[in-house]
Amino acid sequence: MMVPMLLFAYEMLFPPEATERVAQRIRESLARLIPFAILIGGYLAARFHTLQALGHQITPVSLKSNLLTIPSLLVFYARLLLLPIQLSGFYDIAYVTTAKAALVPALLCLAVIGLAVAMLWRWRSHPAAFAFLVMALPLLPVMKLSLLPWGEIAHDRYLYFPSVGFVLLLGLLFRWAYHRGVTRKRWAETGAVFAVMALYFTGSMGQSLYWADNLVLYARGVNIAPNNLIARTDLASELLRRGRREDALAQYHDVLRRNPQFWLARYDLGYAEYSMNDCESGSRDLQLASYQNPMDPETFFYLGQCRFRLGDRETGIALMRHGIDLDPRMPNFRAALADALVLMGTEQNLRSALELYRAEAIGNPAHPTAARRASELEARFTAR
Repeated sequence: MMVPMLLFAYEMLFPPEATERVAQRIRESLARLIPFAILIGGYLAARFHTLQALGHQITPVSLKSNLLTIPSLLVFYARLLLLPIQLSGFYDIAYVTTAKAALVPALLCLAVIGLAVAMLWRWRSHPAAFAFLVMALPLLPVMKLSLLPWGEIAHDRYLYFPSVGFVLLLGLLFRWAYHRGVTRKRWAETGAVFAVMALYFTGSMGQSLYWADNLVLYARGVNIAPNNLIARTDLASELLRRGRREDALAQYHDVLRRNPQFWLARYDLGYAEYSMNDCESGSRDLQLASYQNPMDPETFFYLGQCRFRLGDRETGIALMRHGIDLDPRMPNFRAALADALVLMGTEQNLRSALELYRAEAIGNPAHPTAARRASELEARFTAR
């Protein structure tokens, strides 16, 4: 949605005809943007139909805290643009709740905005104005912090588009210095350009090494943002995937010691315990996770699996059914529930298992055994 806004700004700043009237320029520009308006209208209609709203609050953030946090985020992004070091998939950017904590970042933002306005007023540079718009407009949506998950309010990817404006502004600055003869030596100015390019290129290549694999990425995230619980939880899950169970459990417990209400770590810990066949611990942690997030289907399903393995079969079956009801699209759940019903052995449970195997085979044709087990049960019933 930012693209048509930037296109409109571009046509206002760089009109085809210098003598063209502003009103006419606006009308013609808006006419050329009609295809974008149709696409955006269709997208918003489809989004509203699917979500029953244009957006949903993910994290409860008060308006006051949102506004107080914005200056810190802008200072953080400015630092990344000017000095892109210590990059990571995770950052420690906390919500600001007091005016005192927001004072210094807010003053820095006001100083930068004042300097930018003064430069634009003095130079009357349309390319510079457009560069500032390319930097600022794409950041507006991610300033609504309640729409972003906790711990995810700052990311490098939010700067992909603004970085284009920053590079354009940097190029304009070099061109101005070159034409004004700031150093009186052309070779020095040209060398400065290549030195900056080499510095950013080398830095980018060095920072990219941390994306070699998930273990390196998440370990880097914990190192850069030690208070980011998502980074620690993701690191624990990767350690578990690699078979380092004790290290993974230690990370999960460390996260929950810091915040016992952090649902993701609680669920992941419960699932890890379930996968290690420690169903007593898994049942306890998955039960707590189900209280913290009563809408997650996997929590209830694996809690049901734990209860079933512990001998509470009826409760386990009910919990697994509830997990499937929360999201019928989840693959493999129906076949796993059918396996449990087969173990129950009654006529009614076997017939329910047959229907579940059939549904799994239709909805998830890649399942390795659902179709075969459905055929085996069909043959079993036919033989009676």
